[in-house]
Amino acid sequence: MKTERSESEKGRNTLKYSTYEFIKNKIICCEYEPGTFLNEEILCEETGVSRTPVRDALGRLEQEGLVKILPKKGSYDL
Repeated sequence: MKTERSESEKGRNTLKYSTYEFIKNKIICCEYEPGTFLNEEILCEETGVSRTPVRDALGRLEQEGLVKILPKKGSYDL
């Protein structure tokens, strides 16, 4: 059974994925050097999105072992 998603849901998923891909590519291409503090505000400015897609992307990248999130400190490129 195929379910229809609203346009806003499709946009959010695309936004999450494109933000994730943007940050991941910068890490892989060494535009963010290992050990670099990844500031959410700066990432929001670079990607042009709010904090939620950036946080989702960082969480996914942590699961993949590309960043380390330290509670109350922030995220670091590994």
